[in-house]
Amino acid sequence: VARDGAWYRSKRPAYTARDWASEFECDFVESGGAVFPSQLCEKVRDHRLPNGDPRTWITVPGSVTYWDIGARQDATVGVTVAKVAGKLVVVAFARYEAPTEWPAIERAIGERVQRYSDGRHYIESNGIGDPLISRLAESGLPVMGFLVTARSKADIIRALLLACEQDRLRHGSSELYSEMLRYQADDTKIVQDCVMAAAGAVYQADLGGVILHV
Repeated sequence: VARDGAWYRSKRPAYTARDWASEFECDFVESGGAVFPSQLCEKVRDHRLPNGDPRTWITVPGSVTYWDIGARQDATVGVTVAKVAGKLVVVAFARYEAPTEWPAIERAIGERVQRYSDGRHYIESNGIGDPLISRLAESGLPVMGFLVTARSKADIIRALLLACEQDRLRHGSSELYSEMLRYQADDTKIVQDCVMAAAGAVYQADLGGVILHV
């Protein structure tokens, strides 16, 4: 296949800069280091957009919400995204510090479902969160679990990075901004709850749209 301009235009949007460099330019970037360059973090942040205060949230149709569940040890974060003025915008954001009791998490998720009733709602399926998903579904809430594995985690982080590189994402959260600045490929010892929630929301919003390179 000729690698001409048409080939590049059809292929390039599906890859992050790092993936493209290693796959097609033989530039094998080390696996460590910052995932989200500081200039990207600055570009996608808009102070006018919603933050953790529900009074700033934007109620719009066609939203996607993803919850990163932490409960007693890590923070629980819920991020809602929607298409606004041609961008994928974080229209609702909430971070609940650990320890958070299960009834409080269930109540927060239920309130988000009620506010964004026509949207899709996903919850991290990670073992400790599975009983939560079952209880919410049994109560009639339209929630879906998303199984987090090493592979699926890499996929959703790649979706977030791709949305940033393609200038499709905007948010107003200082917590997400700080976590993105610090996030590294080796994330075993860093706080990542906000990054994971945003990545999950972007990934689910992109399904059926952008073809993600895996």
